[in-house]
Amino acid sequence: MYNQDVINRIVRAIGIKNKPFKIGVMVSGQGGNLQALIDFSQTKAANFQVASVISNNPDGVALKRAQKALLPNHFINHRAFSNRKEFEQEIITFLDQEQVHLVVLAGFLRVLSPTFLNHFQDRIINLHPSLLPSFPGLHAIEQALAAGVSSSGCTVHIVDEGLDTGDIIGQHSCVIEPGEKIESLSAKIHQLEHALLAQVVNEIARQCLQKSSLKELHVSAENNPTHD
Repeated sequence: MYNQDVINRIVRAIGIKNKPFKIGVMVSGQGGNLQALIDFSQTKAANFQVASVISNNPDGVALKRAQKALLPNHFINHRAFSNRKEFEQEIITFLDQEQVHLVVLAGFLRVLSPTFLNHFQDRIINLHPSLLPSFPGLHAIEQALAAGVSSSGCTVHIVDEGLDTGDIIGQHSCVIEPGEKIESLSAKIHQLEHALLAQVVNEIARQCLQKSSLKELHVSAENNPTHD
């Protein structure tokens, strides 16, 4: 279901961490996928918690969702900074302050610099509304309809310096019906996004925590050797 090689990369980059496993969510839109993460994080099955929410959109409801859930949240207006470096440094400051292990881009519509990517090397994932590598960039759902393909879906991938070119972690797909409109296809893909993103984040967290537990057992065994 998931690309285990890519998850292994992420787990190695995060290192061995104890609970709680913290994620920082960056969003520019209304925060539907953020809400899915918040909702999942409050279930018994959750291996992660949302530790920080950052938005560059004062008019979206994402920050209101975070506030309702009593989560640390920050509006960082990219227009208020003279350059991208200062804008991104402000984001880094807040994410590091909360000691997040994984950065999740859930509809964040700003291109991130190599400096930002290097700071969180292999610890940034993105959700995209197409079956990558098909239809990268903006308006992916419209692109799929215009191309006349029979299926589409969503992808979670590692973020690299390209445009939606990072290694794929997981995908969910759906059928595009003959004559389907943008509204119905968007609704189907958004439902898939909500499920996929939470599942991928939870799996990454699970494997990190499992590795941490195994390390603790190993250390305990070394400190308390048994003798025949």
